[in-house]
Amino acid sequence: MQTARIPAAPRTARIASTAAAPAPPRPPRARARRLHVSAGVTDQTARVCGDPERVCFLVSDVASWTAWSPITKKADKRGPPADQIQVGTRFELQQELFGVYSFTMLYQVVELEPGKKLALSGLSDHFTSVDQFIFMPDVHDPNMTVVRYVSDIKLLQWKSALQPVVSSASPRAAGRAAAATAAPPPPSPDPSGHYAALGLRVTSSSVPPDDDDIRSAYRKLVMQLHPDRQAGKGPAAQRQAEDEFKRVLRAYEVLRDPESRRLYDSGQLLEDEDGADI
Repeated sequence: MQTARIPAAPRTARIASTAAAPAPPRPPRARARRLHVSAGVTDQTARVCGDPERVCFLVSDVASWTAWSPITKKADKRGPPADQIQVGTRFELQQELFGVYSFTMLYQVVELEPGKKLALSGLSDHFTSVDQFIFMPDVHDPNMTVVRYVSDIKLLQWKSALQPVVSSASPRAAGRAAAATAAPPPPSPDPSGHYAALGLRVTSSSVPPDDDDIRSAYRKLVMQLHPDRQAGKGPAAQRQAEDEFKRVLRAYEVLRDPESRRLYDSGQLLEDEDGADI
């Protein structure tokens, strides 16, 4: 009598029956939204419809920034509303970054040349700024104005409040925090050589020259380098005297005005390669 054998299950079937079910896909991780506040110089250019006089008038009235500045939510002029915008005029702005960070900004006009230039000094709880607008006619279209905007932002020492927290985390983090909160090096006492052009020596520890010192040095050099005094000299000597004469004029233009000199001494007066402030 033959015994019937039950066929074994295929090997592949046994493997399939013991395999684990595939894991469900992981949901995407939510990314935290971070707000970065940085310092430095911003230099931007834009073409605006209108002549330089009109565009400068609009920008100078900081109270009207809500009409064209996307981050300005409210702007008020301090002092009598009827007063003309001039050097010393102050404004208070409510501004907002990325829809999450609101802050109050106080601005003061420190320089104003109608149709040419506007300079503002700004202050908030976390940073200071020097904002400069330069207005230039568009050479290709007389109905347009080229506006150059230069902003120099410096953070206040708000990072020092994080020092104890970061120091207790790890030695490496403490080292990074100490480097981040270290005081920046002091600005050069004569960044563009304007004092040197007038024959005045300044150092970080010396008393800066006053108005009389600057005026006296300027008059002395003008008498020496004036083109009328160079007659009879060779071409090379005349060119050298002309270059020195221009440097003296530029230096005196910056240093004779107390506000311009203050910005220059603090390293906040920006100048292009030709020596013109921007």
